[in-house]
Amino acid sequence: PTLDRKVPFTVRASGTAADATAESCFATLEAAILYLNFFGNGVQQKTTLMNRGPHTVPATVTLPQNDIVFEGDENAEFITGAALTPMFDLNANSRVTFRNILFTCNHATSVAIGGATGGTSERRVERCRFVSGSQNWARAINLAGASPTTGVMIRECRIAAADVGIRITRPVQAKVYDCVVTE
Repeated sequence: PTLDRKVPFTVRASGTAADATAESCFATLEAAILYLNFFGNGVQQKTTLMNRGPHTVPATVTLPQNDIVFEGDENAEFITGAALTPMFDLNANSRVTFRNILFTCNHATSVAIGGATGGTSERRVERCRFVSGSQNWARAINLAGASPTTGVMIRECRIAAADVGIRITRPVQAKVYDCVVTE
């Protein structure tokens, strides 16, 4: 039989470095984020993290830099491994995108995507699904802060949330369309 030997996470970078088009492959989300934390800043103009298959997230993942795209490939799914508020902390970073990913909640009070909005821009969530596992999301997307956020776009998402599906405080040029929020 043919085996799919692709690893679950591939970091693809583009930028000005000589090896900017190289790929780095990781078996866990934690390893990919650790790599970005130590080697991602300063060289790349944009980093794409390709995600494959289901992955349990045991603790909040704090994004270490701007310009990150989480792209789902081959049934990408992030599942809560604990009550996470949030699962992904955007950490006041700009130009962050989540695309084609299934987020599954198994722990009450969890938030899938959150972060401070002070002076950030271009946060996108596209074609993602936020579903209940054994629990509902308290909030799927929570972009709250004291300063405005510009250019938020949330499109073609399906959300099951107990409290609020999408929360954006002080939005400027926010676009939310073709989304369905259910309990």
